[in-house]
Amino acid sequence: MAPTRPPLQSSVRRVLACTLAAVSFSLGACYPGLEAIDKETSDKIKKAAEETQAPGAAELPDIKSKYEGNWFVEDRPHLRNPVTLNPEAKDIAFRDRKQRELETNAVIGRLQAMNIVGPDAIRLTLSSSLEFAFKNAFEVNNAQQAYILSALRLLTAENFFALLPNADVGTNIRTVDGSNIGSSAGIGEDQYNTTLNLVNNLGLTQRLPLGGTLSAKVATTWSEQLANAIGTETQVGSFLNLGAELPFLRGAGLVASADLIQAQRNMVYSARTYEDFRRKFALQVTRDYLNLVVQQQILNNARDQVERLRAIEAREQALVRAGRQVPFQADLASNRTLAAIDRLATLEEAYRLAVDQFKVRIGMDVDTPAAVDPEMLDLPVPEIKPDEAVRTALDFRLDVQNLRDQLDDLKRQVDIAKNGLLPKLNVTGTVIQPIGSTELEDVVNVTFENTDARVGFTMTIPMNQVDEQAALRQAQVVLENSTRNYVNFRDQAATQVRGSVRDMDRSLFSYRLAERSIMIAQNRQASINAAPDRATPRDTTDAVDALAVSMDTRDRAKRDLQVAILAYLVASGQLRVAKDGMLQLPGGRPFVIQRGTDISLPLSAPPAG
Repeated sequence: MAPTRPPLQSSVRRVLACTLAAVSFSLGACYPGLEAIDKETSDKIKKAAEETQAPGAAELPDIKSKYEGNWFVEDRPHLRNPVTLNPEAKDIAFRDRKQRELETNAVIGRLQAMNIVGPDAIRLTLSSSLEFAFKNAFEVNNAQQAYILSALRLLTAENFFALLPNADVGTNIRTVDGSNIGSSAGIGEDQYNTTLNLVNNLGLTQRLPLGGTLSAKVATTWSEQLANAIGTETQVGSFLNLGAELPFLRGAGLVASADLIQAQRNMVYSARTYEDFRRKFALQVTRDYLNLVVQQQILNNARDQVERLRAIEAREQALVRAGRQVPFQADLASNRTLAAIDRLATLEEAYRLAVDQFKVRIGMDVDTPAAVDPEMLDLPVPEIKPDEAVRTALDFRLDVQNLRDQLDDLKRQVDIAKNGLLPKLNVTGTVIQPIGSTELEDVVNVTFENTDARVGFTMTIPMNQVDEQAALRQAQVVLENSTRNYVNFRDQAATQVRGSVRDMDRSLFSYRLAERSIMIAQNRQASINAAPDRATPRDTTDAVDALAVSMDTRDRAKRDLQVAILAYLVASGQLRVAKDGMLQLPGGRPFVIQRGTDISLPLSAPPAG
């Protein structure tokens, strides 16, 4: 009696169940999940920050993506043809402003209303601006993402030499024409032999840091006869495959780990680059903040100037009414007042624009109401010897260190290219051991019989090495060019430091001159006030203008000096930035900040209480 065979549906179900099990095993073994990737990335960033002594570099945001993605690309509306909004000119609304809104008083009223900041506005100090910027600024986020990408590339390079599990699952249905088998098989010429095959390969692969690969694989084959069986209905076979391949010339040694070594070094470069960015960015934010404070001071000076000119205008008009002054003198005073009001409106608009630009700089919504508190740094002027400053910069600057160490990378690239000229000499070995039988109940049966072991070597001698020789020469040219660039960058760094020292001296000289100009303008004003009848309206208005210009110059010079000190510290590699973004002076010197009405005090004045 012919043996009963299971239904086709049952066989297919068993095969599919085994296939899904193998797939699930492979996914569980090889896919740790994005959470694990994020944790490893964060750990590498913290390690690099610690090794480069840049604690601020480890303060990165959550690296999880806001868009997780889909398994397949979705067909959405306008996927292939994005919608463009570009109406014609006739379709765009345009409304003329009413005549009463064009009057001078109406314009002045609107400009003044724009300067009003509500009580719920965010108060921006220097420290709060720096802290907010390092959490939200666009430039900071970009720099952080570049840092994160370096960590992910290092993770990929390390995974290349990890013990990698692999699994292959294959299924096919094979149908053989009976006419090709012959009558000896017991199948008619018009019949077919149909077989369902399942192949599972589970293995481990280990790439060696000095070159070569070790591998171990267990392979299982399962064949199920579906129709017109020839021989056993179900056949199962398993074997163990051990393999090794070791290079001895090309690709041997640390050449095999070149990508990993480069990724490890790039991680250090990224930590340095990010920390260098933080220092320069802190300088930019501080400069922008002090610019706003100076603009506030100039606005206050302009308002005082308008009030003085209005007082002079009122006095001249009173003299004209009393018959003691000719009318055109009062007109001259009125023109000076109007010119001062126009300048004040221009300064106010420039300040509003600068505040909006500052919000963009620190990553704040432009529509968020904010008020800048008047604060001015009062940093001590350091005693500097230019030659010592240059040596300090060349030792401390992180960008100089990066270019210096990258020359070693390029030398290593020359070595790698020269290694590519060697012939290939690989030693290989394999051991194949059957560990199963053809019975379904005896899938694993280690007998150590019929072992197949092979050892050999292969040498490949290149006959045409034009590409390899060109690659070597290219690596040498890149190294020479980069060496010249490094020397040029060192010279530029030295020039930048010397320039920052001269900027400090120039700004200090301008500040002292501005202080003397204020004294002269104040004495001139006092002389006029003591004998107003001796001075013409032009003399009086000129004195008011001179005092305003001197005060503006003094405020700008004080800002320039403070910025020049910070720029020198950045150029010489001595400025440090805390985790919260606050600047740190060498030697632990505290930051002295003048606030409110004290920002016009001379340098080194006591800070506000």
